Amino acid sequence: MLIRLLILGNAVDPLRAEIHDYTWVQEVAQKHEVILLIDDSHAFGVLGKSVFGTYAENKIPNVNLVISGSLGKGLAMPAGIILGKKEVIEGIKSQPIFAGASPGSPANLQAFLETQEIYKTQSQKIRDFSGIFQQETCELSTISGSANFPVFILRDPAWSDRLEKMGFITSSFSYPTPESPRISRIVISGFHSLGDLMALNEALHQLSKKS
Repeated sequence: MLIRLLILGNAVDPLRAEIHDYTWVQEVAQKHEVILLIDDSHAFGVLGKSVFGTYAENKIPNVNLVISGSLGKGLAMPAGIILGKKEVIEGIKSQPIFAGASPGSPANLQAFLETQEIYKTQSQKIRDFSGIFQQETCELSTISGSANFPVFILRDPAWSDRLEKMGFITSSFSYPTPESPRISRIVISGFHSLGDLMALNEALHQLSKKS
């Protein structure tokens, strides 16, 4: 029996620095009608083709793919986006909740369109730095991450405090509630230099020797 399925997911889990693979959906789509809705908020700017997230690589035959997300993370632009087939987008635009939503600033959108080469250069820089950092820290058991994503997990939250004393600020907070365990992460951005990366790498190896 043909079943209409809606599959919801994230392109990446930023709390675990894991990139999700949706190729398995192709097998499901051979038996059922599938709508695949992926949140690309943490993918825009760092994953997929150029700075445009995972839409191109997650296009699967016989799957109605919809990509949504915030552009305020990797692209630092206060706006949201929905990508999909024309009929899907037209259906969404006809909904009252869409009509009542605030659009992105025209000035920000125009600046984004006119600075594509800068965005692409910075995106490639982040990808290169992620690979370098993963290679430099892969033997440290207290750090986990991927060469394909610019977020690395500190398995011991206390390292975040020690790094701060050494002059390095990491992302470290309890989630999803104030009583939850602290999640500590190193986030590489386009603002960082190779010197910054190597200084942090040296600090991490120093902490590793003291552990």
